[in-house]
Amino acid sequence: MAARIETKQELPPAEVKGNRAGPPYLLLADDDRDEAASLARLLLNSSISCDVVGSRDDALRAFRSRDYDMILMNVRGPLIDGLDAAKAIRNVERSFPEPRVPIFILTESASEQERLFAKSADVDDVLERSTDVTDLAAMVEHEFEISRRTPDSYIQREPLQFAKLLRDAAGDNGGAVRLAEEFARVLAQAIAEARAAIETGKPEQMQSVSQRLRESAVKSGSGRVQLIAVLLSRMNTAGELRSRGAELLKECEEAARDLGVWLELKLGQVIIHAQAPAAASGKRTTVKMFSFLKNRVDVFSKVS
Repeated sequence: MAARIETKQELPPAEVKGNRAGPPYLLLADDDRDEAASLARLLLNSSISCDVVGSRDDALRAFRSRDYDMILMNVRGPLIDGLDAAKAIRNVERSFPEPRVPIFILTESASEQERLFAKSADVDDVLERSTDVTDLAAMVEHEFEISRRTPDSYIQREPLQFAKLLRDAAGDNGGAVRLAEEFARVLAQAIAEARAAIETGKPEQMQSVSQRLRESAVKSGSGRVQLIAVLLSRMNTAGELRSRGAELLKECEEAARDLGVWLELKLGQVIIHAQAPAAASGKRTTVKMFSFLKNRVDVFSKVS
């Protein structure tokens, strides 16, 4: 797996912008969709947004694809299932430069023995599932304040900012998804053209590809892909293309795979369908709540 690109190593200080502002953003792993939706709604009411996944494998895929302030696992089966997931996440985390993400497990009971098992898997704590949501929200806020996970020195690994696409689509979720899908198509085409430029050793072709890729990345709020496009545009010789250009192409392919995970798992857009009390007419009301990505500055939107 490609490690995240460090901006301080790649770009002059004037081009580095970081922003750690925004509410906590969680990854919630829960195999009970109804229970997950209920918990996500309660957290959202406390201004804590989260992505919801239903399996260990999807939790790992989501963690590979974006930055989270905390991971919460709602475990109903053997505790070992949650601990295996935590171990897998910790193994992936070793290749990332940012601080470790806090991991908490919710179970039916939180015995001292379970806590000892959790510590051996590098889990922060095991909590009883009956934990009051107010207490849970306070715990999340406390962890978030003492461990902000986005240092100013590098680009986050998110391949896009769904909140930006949602604004551009005038709040229409379907429109925002279509914009994300269009970005995925542009990225796939750019990868194919960049590969051809590298194989034929044509810097001028790479310049054209990187410009279009960068423009599309700006529209999608992808600092990660913008960084790759900027660095690709600096390849001026066939030798550079075949060496450094090939490395950047792998980074681009990694971003494309992460974008595929985003679209499949609907990361960054928690949609909760809550059945409201019946109105006087007897009709049911469907409430849709969208959770936004953290408010981060697009680090390359102003790079000339």
